[in-house]
Amino acid sequence: MKKIVYYLLITSFCAFSQTKIKPINPNGKWYFGTEIGINKVTSFSYDEGNTSVSIGGISEYYFDKHWSVQGRIKYMKTGVSFINQYSGWNWNWVKTTQDVASFSGYNRFDGQVIVIPIDLKWEYRIHKNLHGSIKTGPALNIEMKSTYNYGNVNYDTFSKTFVNMNFGYGFNYYLSKNYGIGLDFEYYFLGDSKGTTSGFLWNQTHYANNSITNLQLKYHF
Repeated sequence: MKKIVYYLLITSFCAFSQTKIKPINPNGKWYFGTEIGINKVTSFSYDEGNTSVSIGGISEYYFDKHWSVQGRIKYMKTGVSFINQYSGWNWNWVKTTQDVASFSGYNRFDGQVIVIPIDLKWEYRIHKNLHGSIKTGPALNIEMKSTYNYGNVNYDTFSKTFVNMNFGYGFNYYLSKNYGIGLDFEYYFLGDSKGTTSGFLWNQTHYANNSITNLQLKYHF
């Protein structure tokens, strides 16, 4: 999947690199588009299958040459896994999913969620119509499917809807005054607790965290 993303991006850049396009100023424009990404659940701790595909739609308004508000709606998988420290004497030796298969202290959450991130994005020019960007904002998560394999944690009180944080950076290339493509790297973190591990000095709270590499296509009508 990564090779396909990079190939499409490089092909698009090469195809339009010889075209004489004036520098694009997106100020005052609405863009709509779509994205597909490689999603990795970074809050799985024991080599669980953590890579999948995410898809979504984009709406973005530039209120300045360098600033925009970007709203999206995405589908992706997420999850959490952890060992309760005091559920067994040999918890330190647990390293893989095979080790934890029958371990009473193993706790795992698998979720399929609709995510609605709303980001403030700063975009800066690198060369002609190649721009870099940084963005951040909150993201509403709505769990469509939730599966818990918890040995000793009460998960009935966990909310099916929660807000976490989104941070990202990437590159945008304007193929014309109406079309743009982008390569976007983003992270989802914090949010509602999916469990707590007791520690010697403090407790560790476990959140559903993700990192995603997106290929984006957007269009100005």
